[in-house]
Amino acid sequence: MYPNLKVAAGIIGFNDREGLRRTLQSVYNGVDMIFYIDGKFPTYPYPSDLSDDGSRQLVRDYYSEKTLLVDCARSEFEKRQKYLDLCRHFDIDILLIIDTDEWVVPEFSDWSLFRQECYQRFVLEDKEEHNIYNIKMFNRLSVAGGHILDLWVSYPRVWYKPADMHYARGRHYEFVSNKDGVLQTGSEGNDSIYSIRLKHDHELRTTKHQESREIYQKWLIDYEANLAIQEAGLGDKKAQEERLRASMSC
Repeated sequence: MYPNLKVAAGIIGFNDREGLRRTLQSVYNGVDMIFYIDGKFPTYPYPSDLSDDGSRQLVRDYYSEKTLLVDCARSEFEKRQKYLDLCRHFDIDILLIIDTDEWVVPEFSDWSLFRQECYQRFVLEDKEEHNIYNIKMFNRLSVAGGHILDLWVSYPRVWYKPADMHYARGRHYEFVSNKDGVLQTGSEGNDSIYSIRLKHDHELRTTKHQESREIYQKWLIDYEANLAIQEAGLGDKKAQEERLRASMSC
């Protein structure tokens, strides 16, 4: 038998009601708590700081039993840090990070098996030495020549003892242990968790939402890459590599 691990989902979003509904429906019966961090990002072109499309009312009306609604119109890494802080407050053992353009695919997922697999991997095999683990996400990617590739891609979205971690150096793709200061990612020898899988698309988002999101993401890529460039004093070639790294993390 495996112990009763407390599992939460961490979601950030803004004015994406139908995407949020899909995400919440996909995790609601599998987790113990949900942290929904609501608010726009910097440079996102919209007059209100908080969602006004019905997203907040959706949470209150249908998902409030398990979902904590948190107001936070801040930067990406500050919003994501919010659910790590909440994990500490609520003694969360495992955090699934999932956005409003993503959902758990039911035909490839088993929540009971997920808890067993996490305990087997995190505690029995890895002896609680790692925090960040990959999960497979189905993506439809555009490549050169206008071709489309359908791929299962690994993302660092399952965190063990999430309160032991924090987002580092103002970037949403770097995670550091509070205990030893060691940078951890999902690609450094930590195998994927296979008992649940995610899917990603923008089909439920309006054209206006996507256009505004793209404006923000362009800013985010440049902002986070420039932080790294300034810290390291990188030359032109390395600077371009850092921008590519930032773009692949968005």
